[in-house]
Amino acid sequence: MARQEIDLGTRPSGVGGDTPRSAMIKLNAMTAELYQGDALAKASGWGASAPISMNPTDSADALPPINGLFMFGNGGVSLPSSYVFIIQTVSGAGGGHVRQIAFDLLSEREWSRQYAQGTVAKPWQSGIYGELDIDAALMVRRRLKIFNPYTYVANIDDVSTAQVQGYGYVSLNTAGTLPSGYAYGVVNTVLNPGDQVFQDFVGLTGLAGATQNAYRRTGYGTTETRWGPWQLVMDSASALQPVNDGERSGLMDLTMMNGNAAVWRYKNGKVVMHIWTGTSVMLQPGDIITQVVALPVKVVDPRFAVCEVNFQPTISYDHYGINTKWVNADGSSVGFSCRNGATAQQFTNLKVQVVGAWK
Repeated sequence: MARQEIDLGTRPSGVGGDTPRSAMIKLNAMTAELYQGDALAKASGWGASAPISMNPTDSADALPPINGLFMFGNGGVSLPSSYVFIIQTVSGAGGGHVRQIAFDLLSEREWSRQYAQGTVAKPWQSGIYGELDIDAALMVRRRLKIFNPYTYVANIDDVSTAQVQGYGYVSLNTAGTLPSGYAYGVVNTVLNPGDQVFQDFVGLTGLAGATQNAYRRTGYGTTETRWGPWQLVMDSASALQPVNDGERSGLMDLTMMNGNAAVWRYKNGKVVMHIWTGTSVMLQPGDIITQVVALPVKVVDPRFAVCEVNFQPTISYDHYGINTKWVNADGSSVGFSCRNGATAQQFTNLKVQVVGAWK
């Protein structure tokens, strides 16, 4: 109500003014309104020793349309943190704007947002105040669009705005196509929904001291995004691995076979074999021998395979040595001939090297 003036009448006796009763009526009415306003202020969280206490089921999106101080002391809905003070100011009760500032009760973090009444509340925006703990630092990362690395990905193939952009964890609960042999990993997603999409993936196995393989893929589609296959990223963790035609294939490998052969295979199909036989042969002057050595890995298309043979003399280097050498037509063995010189001697330490293709 408007302030009511008490009529004091004419000096000195007050003739014509309010009677004591009518003056008290005015005083009662005004003080009642004052007390009512004070109670309303306290009920709104202002001027009292305690804010308005909210329940864990209450939502920060649906606070009463009043100016007030609210406290969520045991969780709630649509909060930036589980324990916060929220200062709310409204421009009106019927369609005005709402401004909310939230203060974390357990740290120095602060958030704010503003939205029109009757609309969907906007996301909380983090402020940077004081020293940052790990949670606050992650909030800053999210605000700077770096995102939280501990977010779990629901569907690794998802190309909608619901996809976790940036880094996220992949687990047994993640749907979609993962690189072969992996159920866990970390994926980095760069996404333009309905257009281009890119992902890096590093596998996780829980093996201490082991670095797992990394993979990369891209996708494109204006109406339906189609992913390309996962491609193994060649690095020190993946290059020296068993070579095959699957996704988890290295660039090169080395296998020791039969106790006397070393076989190097390469992703492009090349193979290099070193074989030591330990053969020892006694040759008289002018003698010629021919021998066949089986290969530990069959050579594909022997026309493009070559071999080298070493046979060491024991007395004189004045000899004809290896006359000829060849890869047999079936690709499973090599042959050579050796001719001695004028001195009878033993030949030892036979070694064969073959360069060809294994696929």
